[in-house]
Amino acid sequence: MDDFKIIARLLAAIRAGEGQQPFNCALVDEKVIKAPEAKRDALAIKLQKSGLIEGLFIVDDIDGQPRPVVMWQYSSPAVTLSGLEYIDSNSALKKAIKEIKDAGIAVAAQTIANVITGL
Repeated sequence: MDDFKIIARLLAAIRAGEGQQPFNCALVDEKVIKAPEAKRDALAIKLQKSGLIEGLFIVDDIDGQPRPVVMWQYSSPAVTLSGLEYIDSNSALKKAIKEIKDAGIAVAAQTIANVITGL
């Protein structure tokens, strides 16, 4: 998978979920981002280190994991001014923001339906 496509999806997902308390983790679900959890988290950490996003809660060592993990449920991610400028310079990202938001809502609804069905 092309890292830049994953990065675009991450930026779009974070932008779509800004201001939601708590952050809607369905927006960054592996199915929505189309990347495994490890790749998604590694790229999100790179985005934060490069100053395009902020607000990630990162745990460096959880259960002996050899890599940092983003605790999305405890994060309040937001796109920084630099990130907004990056999005603005990329028209495909603007379109992706709406698509990611819609996909995240659909994933959340399906997850809730699965839980209810399992009761």
